Amino acid sequence: MIITLNEDWRVASDPLQWILQRRTPSGRWTNVGYFGDLERAVLQAARRQVRLLRGTFPSEALLPLQQALAAVHADIRAALATFRTEAAAYHGRAGQ
Repeated sequence: MIITLNEDWRVASDPLQWILQRRTPSGRWTNVGYFGDLERAVLQAARRQVRLLRGTFPSEALLPLQQALAAVHADIRAALATFRTEAAAYHGRAGQ
């Protein structure tokens, strides 16, 4: 499975783990992290993208950033809950 987060970041999976991948300038995907659960992989992608921001920001910029990250985190949890529900329903039907 591959979940595209944006044009430069995605999460791939294999039977054992979630793999955070970033697109290189040449267009190749490179593995940048390995995770036991999807939520941690997506949160790490968000953290890395924030770290890559360039520029100087006033201290007042921190509050909107924290609020935005909290909203992203809530959205991730909601999406994962939906994903888990759909996966459970699928696997329940598949076992019948």
